[in-house]
Amino acid sequence: MATKKARKKSDPAKKTGESSELTPQQELFIKEYLVDFNGTRAAKAAGYSVKTAYSIASENLRKPEIATKIRAVLEGRFKKLDIKAEEILQVAAEIAYFDPGELFDEAGRLRPLHLLPREVRRVISSIDITPIIGGPLKRRRVIDYKYKIKFWNKNHADELLGKNQKLWYEMIQHSGTIGLADRLAKARKRREEKK
Repeated sequence: MATKKARKKSDPAKKTGESSELTPQQELFIKEYLVDFNGTRAAKAAGYSVKTAYSIASENLRKPEIATKIRAVLEGRFKKLDIKAEEILQVAAEIAYFDPGELFDEAGRLRPLHLLPREVRRVISSIDITPIIGGPLKRRRVIDYKYKIKFWNKNHADELLGKNQKLWYEMIQHSGTIGLADRLAKARKRREEKK
């Protein structure tokens, strides 16, 4: 008795070069990419070859279905957190234009954290409080505190604002073999010289 092999039905989307759905590896790439927006690392974590991770990441990020999925996830995150682009820029401006003098009162003493305005508190990344102990040996006690205050990166905030206002652009320099346009121009020049 002869058995017939079942033929796989071809997916019309694949014939046109489009993909109707993402592969599990592409889904993992997207998940990993959304961790830190490092495409090469995400490609490696998704199981792509270490040698081709950079080019696969670049290729994946140009695919419309992957870009659409990433955009949808990010929009969902922003919507869930109720974050708008204007608010991100507002915080960046607060960091970029922060005056540390706002932390102190007229006498030069550090103001209590709860008395600082919200926009001043938002520029602080961490506060390290160390007690200063003093007094006679048997009656040692906390006599004061040493405060170490760190702020969010002002240069990064300036860069974000500058890019948003299109004040500067990243320039990419290419080196290596001569491009096709240069080769054609040289060939035309040689041909004209022969005439």
